[in-house]
Amino acid sequence: MASYQVLYWHTIPVQVRAQDENGRASKEMPKRFMGAVEKASMEAGLTDDDAYLNVYRWGEQQEREGSAGEVAEAVVAELDAEQQEIDWRQAVAELKAQSD
Repeated sequence: MASYQVLYWHTIPVQVRAQDENGRASKEMPKRFMGAVEKASMEAGLTDDDAYLNVYRWGEQQEREGSAGEVAEAVVAELDAEQQEIDWRQAVAELKAQSD
């Protein structure tokens, strides 16, 4: 059994971190996710380091069967399959609405 969390830039997943009794594993999302983050941050005007970094957040800690490495790999694969199209424009709209 391993616990895991997803790191999000606003609503866009960028990394999965998992831990079991033997240690930790971390797996980054495919490059297109960070590409979406870059597009969204520029469009939302989050060019200041603090503003950009303040949008990162860890999701809720969850558990599932498998080693830390297996869980990190599986969660990344599932998120990748679920989000073939990353709606970075929606993230921009939400961020702009929050700043108003």
